[in-house]
Amino acid sequence: MRAYIVVFFAIIFLCILLGAALGTALADPNILYLIHVHGPDGKQEVEINVHEISSIRQPREDSAAHFAPGVRCLIYMTNGQFVPTSETCREIVKLIAKFEERRDDK
Repeated sequence: MRAYIVVFFAIIFLCILLGAALGTALADPNILYLIHVHGPDGKQEVEINVHEISSIRQPREDSAAHFAPGVRCLIYMTNGQFVPTSETCREIVKLIAKFEERRDDK
């Protein structure tokens, strides 16, 4: 059973890569488009679905005690969770803008 699950996810992953290579992944909002960011320590890699981002903001200076050192941007997701990143909000917006430009070209 476990082997079937691994094969299933491998096929899904390859379909996503193939779709991106052909340019169809950006035209269909039902297919994942992931941006690659890093956790507060800069070592943890996080991939975020652009369609699941609800808002982005910088942490306030008086809230430094609430977050780990190195948090420069908070990405709020549609499921109510947030992802602290070491990238600045400006860098995150640029990553999202690249996606939007490519999607609009289709």
